[in-house]
Amino acid sequence: MTQDNKDLLENRIPLGLLEPDIFEKTYEAVGEQEEYDFKDEYEEIAADNVMLEARVDELEAKLAKAVDTLEWYAEQARLCRLIHSGGDSGRHALQEDGGNKARTTLAELKGEQDE
Repeated sequence: MTQDNKDLLENRIPLGLLEPDIFEKTYEAVGEQEEYDFKDEYEEIAADNVMLEARVDELEAKLAKAVDTLEWYAEQARLCRLIHSGGDSGRHALQEDGGNKARTTLAELKGEQDE
């Protein structure tokens, strides 16, 4: 028995690891396990990314809805300030709406159902 093998035995390394074939098989098994763990981790991360992308899409749609609503109110308010009959369309639109468009958009943004 060589000095190296004696040192290994004294440090309680299993005898099987001293044989080259077993060492290579063990190394391959450990490598496969690490690859497998990485694959599981990757799949988990990929699933999280899909969920996050869906959430981003949902939030972007909500933001677009809020922007559309604000743009509509901004235009109606601009028209209301016109003293002549050109402002009538804005005044009538706001009067007919009565804030319903704002309440509906806010409910959607908050995740509430229309009642």
